[in-house]
Amino acid sequence: MQLTRRTATPVRTGDIIVVKPDGHIWGKEEGLPKFVVVKIPGATTEQTQKYLSPEINALALEETLTRRLWRVNIDMIPNSLLKKLRDTGTVTVTWTQIKGYIQNKATLAVEV
Repeated sequence: MQLTRRTATPVRTGDIIVVKPDGHIWGKEEGLPKFVVVKIPGATTEQTQKYLSPEINALALEETLTRRLWRVNIDMIPNSLLKKLRDTGTVTVTWTQIKGYIQNKATLAVEV
């Protein structure tokens, strides 16, 4: 009996796709127009790995391949950061600056 099946779903604005360590060299396809890079120097693996948790659809008992439980709520991000992301595709912030904008999709709670 299979309780969990995996399905691929499209990503949405703000979805966290991947977490890489400091100093990672991003490829051409990992930026605008499809994606943006938020660099958080000094963020630990323990702080960031949970954002790769899959979003679970409890009703369908399925785990999605591309959707994550966490997202960056772009409606809450200051306009200055949004403008830089739209213009350059990359922004560097501290953990303290960004964590309040990271939201759990199931509970809508933000990191504190």
